[in-house]
Amino acid sequence: AEFFKGREFTELLASRVDPVIDFAWEDGELPDPAVPSDGFCVRWTGTVTVPKSGRWTFFVTSDDGCRLFVDGKQVVDAWRDRAPEESSGTTEL
Repeated sequence: AEFFKGREFTELLASRVDPVIDFAWEDGELPDPAVPSDGFCVRWTGTVTVPKSGRWTFFVTSDDGCRLFVDGKQVVDAWRDRAPEESSGTTEL
């Protein structure tokens, strides 16, 4: 995980390894002491292992937007202010 100030992914604040991406930062809880309680973005980079080839659907639940890329292809584009909401996208793997 790489945490950035604002929404432009330009000013790196902190980084770490998250074995699983499943967070609900609420009520002042912070992902890292260097990250503000609001006005930050995070980029996770990693790998996904699938048991067989085929079409796979990925689901992301986020507050205030998300984008998901798989093998460089944008699968989810929900980059906008919003309440917590699920987004999904399907791709061939």
